[in-house]
Amino acid sequence: MGTFGPIRINQPIEIEVNFSLGINKFKSRVEGITEKNLIVAAPMVNGQIVPLKIGTQVTVSYLDNAALYTFDTVVLATDLKPVPTLTLDKPYNIKRVQRRNFVRIDAKIPMTFCLLKENLEKNSDFYYATTIDISGGGIMFSTENPLHLGDLLEIHMAFPDGVNVLAIGKVVRVIKNGQGDQQMYSVGIEFNIIEESERDKIIRYIFNQQRELRRKGLL
Repeated sequence: MGTFGPIRINQPIEIEVNFSLGINKFKSRVEGITEKNLIVAAPMVNGQIVPLKIGTQVTVSYLDNAALYTFDTVVLATDLKPVPTLTLDKPYNIKRVQRRNFVRIDAKIPMTFCLLKENLEKNSDFYYATTIDISGGGIMFSTENPLHLGDLLEIHMAFPDGVNVLAIGKVVRVIKNGQGDQQMYSVGIEFNIIEESERDKIIRYIFNQQRELRRKGLL
């Protein structure tokens, strides 16, 4: 058993529950903290409370400016008033991964992009593409549209579970693949403008992918 670390009131968190039919993840937030317990908003789906029995094991994860934290715990109590909450036991199996330790991973994420002028006005239509790999600092993607070093792009990525990410980045690498009608380009992007909340979505996706690979013994 350990402490809840730097978690704070109103901290957005994610609660992972391993049901018999598979793992589900729910968004929640911290409602209260004591020395022994963490009180969080009860997970909701379509306005309905997700029923979690006392004794259910869950994994909680959250991000701050320095790292991503995860820990396992157990549901000790459920309450409906004044707001639906879960009371969680002290954490165990606590993990902390610093942001700078997040790696680039291979990932095929659907995306669109358009060229921008220096004043960030749009300078082209939007084009469809697919990422090759991603990190919290940038991406590599494949496109049939020729781009040049220094081009500024507005990028929209559509992650699984309806998570969308917006970023503005600069082309830092272009690799030609194929010839003639089969000519394609692998384009490396460094993010120049991205909200931390948007970067957090990418980091959380990478973390979850890595954790899944470890579960399967592939990492």
